[in-house]
Order: sequence, then structure tokens, then C-alpha cells
Amino acid sequence: MIYLDNAATSHPKPKAVNRCVQNALRKYGNPGRSGHRLSVEAEEKIYATREAVCSFFHAGQPERVIFTLNATHALNLALGVLYRRGDHILISDLEHNAVLRPVYQLYQRGEVTYGIFSHKGDVIENLRQARREQTRIVMCCEASNVSGHAMPIKEIGDYCRENGMHLIVDGAQGAGHLHTDLSKMHCSAYCASGHKGLLGMQGCGFCLFGTDRFERDFICGGTGSESFLPHMPESLPDRFEAGTCATPAILSLEAGISALRKNAQRHVAMVQLTARLYDGLSGVRGLHLVSERDNQCGIVSFYAEGAKHLQLCNGLQSRGFCLRSGYHCAPLAHKTLHTDAQGCLRASLGIYSKPWEVERLLKETERLLRSAQ
Repeated sequence: MIYLDNAATSHPKPKAVNRCVQNALRKYGNPGRSGHRLSVEAEEKIYATREAVCSFFHAGQPERVIFTLNATHALNLALGVLYRRGDHILISDLEHNAVLRPVYQLYQRGEVTYGIFSHKGDVIENLRQARREQTRIVMCCEASNVSGHAMPIKEIGDYCRENGMHLIVDGAQGAGHLHTDLSKMHCSAYCASGHKGLLGMQGCGFCLFGTDRFERDFICGGTGSESFLPHMPESLPDRFEAGTCATPAILSLEAGISALRKNAQRHVAMVQLTARLYDGLSGVRGLHLVSERDNQCGIVSFYAEGAKHLQLCNGLQSRGFCLRSGYHCAPLAHKTLHTDAQGCLRASLGIYSKPWEVERLLKETERLLRSAQ
């Protein structure tokens, strides 16, 4: 098998992540629920992971790191505690369903209205044209999961700050690939998963809040603190972390971030390999590329015309390639990128991808298209 589906989840995981998960299962108790050593040590390790997230993204106050199940959970949390009834929300035309569906659900309930702005050309001018008097929230991906296109998040944040709006960033594809310095950005909530570019295991994401002003609670339940309150505590992270957390998954995130820091040159090599894949595929007759050559996220998406596309998908799968085909939970992006008719194939590289894997994919793709009827 040749694994080129790192935009779905990174594989293989660093050995340090595997060791960390095993240690978590062997050594720790339930964090924040007891006073014995195994519980206290677990809570200390989780706090260290909050610090690691803050350090990696250049953000302060580890208490503002809220651990979630994944990026989708984090985005629902951010929107759920920041919106007000009557708000107008703007989203980009590249958004994943993790953004579109929560917004659309609020729209269906009559609580908000929403609009869509284009990622093409002058994005800030596009925002300016789409903005209304009631626009109070902008939700935007840091990078598209279909094409790898990176949005100008800092500039969007500056515009939101100037106009008194929240910015909620979907960092699922950007985290670990793009240099995200939250200390230099206006960002009310940065949401990401731990299992993609940050190299952790599935089951952990986070919402890093840049604000402490919230409209409501989200999930209610036990927190291990303020147990006699009938409502959730006001302090973070307890206010948004009800119930037992996924300790092994959370601790794997710290191990993944540490491995990422130690392997910075591997990311440089991955970007170069992405350009090689793009260049090679651009020379294949009958193939259309969706991605841009110089993207930092390791994503190269492409498709063939008509029946040849299905033959290409099936052929590469039968030859042991692990790629994402079809529609990538992002209908807005597919319509914008003109791939809504047949979807596209996505090859997504990781820091452990190898040159021979890319060369094999290029060879087999050309061979399959040559033989396709």
C-alpha cells in the first residue's frame, strides 16, 4: 500500500506518538476527578499539552485551549458560544461541511442569516461587498481540504477587527503545515484537529479561544470543579470541557507537536515533493489539476474527463494507492472549483511520504489514462 491520504489523517504516526498513547493507557487515571497521584499526573500532562498548543501557535493562556473530539466539534463549539440571534454570518466558498452545516442549521432555525464570499481575487474586497450591517461573524478555512489553497487569514482577521466582527478559523488542514502566529492575528477562535498535520491520533481536536466573552454554554455536565453549582463554571477550560476527556488522544497531540518540531526539514521536503507531483501530473494528457503548485499542505487534487475518471480511481485503488476520491465533504469548494460533476482524486502527502511513492503514482496514472477507453 502507498499511503497518500494524509489530509484525512496522517500515517504513519511518529513512534513517539505510539509510545505516548501506550504510556497514557498504562500510567494515568482520570484527570481532574480525583486527588490521587494517577489522576493528578494525568491532569498535569494534559495541562502540558495545552501549553504545547499555545507555544506552537504563539498564543497565550493555556486555559483557553479547549480540547474537543475533532475540528468539527471545535467549530460547532466556537460558533455555538459566539453567535447571537439575528447575526449575519459570512463563510468562504471553499468551506467544509464542518462550517457550512452548523451555520445552515442555525439559518434553518431562523436564528441567523448567512452569505458566501469568494476566495478569488481581492478577498478583503469580496468580504467588504458581502458584509451587511448585521454581519458579526466570519468563518473561514485556513486552507482548503480539496485544493490546499491557503486563505489570507491575517488580513481577514485585520478586517474583522476593524469592523468589530469575530473570526472563527477552521485550521483542520492548515495546522502543522502553515506558519500560524495567533499573537499577530485577530482570531476569536482557532479550531483544528490533532490527527492530521499535527501528527496525533484520532479523537482529539481543540478550540483555541482568542476571546473570553461568550453568549452561552455548550455542553453541560461534570467538570471535577465547582461541583455544587447547578450550572457550568465560568472559568476556562472547565466551562466547555464537560465529562471525561480523551487522555490518550490529547497527550498524543503533545507528542505529535514535539515530533513535528524535530522534523522541520521533513516538511520542507514534503513541499518540494508536492511540487514534483504537481509538475508530473500537469504533463499527463487528459488530466485536469485542481490544486495550485506551491501549496504548503501537501495536497494535489486532479480529475479526468467522463468515464475515464472512474477508471482512474478504481485503477489506482487496485494498484494499492490510498487516495481520497469523490466528494470531500466540501460541496461549496467542489462547485467553486468546478469538480461538482465527478469529484476529484486527492493525493495528500505527509512528512513521511517518499519520492519513489510519488514517482510510482505518476507512472501508474499515465499508464491508466493511456489505456482508458
